[in-house]
Amino acid sequence: MTRREPSPWLAGLSIHDYDGHIAACAYAAGADILSPNFREFTEKDAYEAHELGMKILPWTVNSRNDMLETIEKGADGIISDRPWILRELLERRGIPLRPLSPSPESPYHIEGTML
Repeated sequence: MTRREPSPWLAGLSIHDYDGHIAACAYAAGADILSPNFREFTEKDAYEAHELGMKILPWTVNSRNDMLETIEKGADGIISDRPWILRELLERRGIPLRPLSPSPESPYHIEGTML
């Protein structure tokens, strides 16, 4: 059974009023970032979000292969429980990164790298 009622997560809008286009519905609700589950994220989602000037940041991408696939589909960022893996992958691909925090005592220091 498909729910057709408006969603409380989309400011009372219904995805069905936007022909299933998640980015368009989220944009109409005032969002400027779309964060789908990475398993449901498609190149079409990235294209539609970018056409509306939105960023797309899928979650929770934790393996190298899934990270590579998510980048190749056009994500602007990745939400991950394993950012040290993502950082290493981005460095190897030559993607510019922010410098690491200077303090190894940071509560966000994990496995030899900083978040």
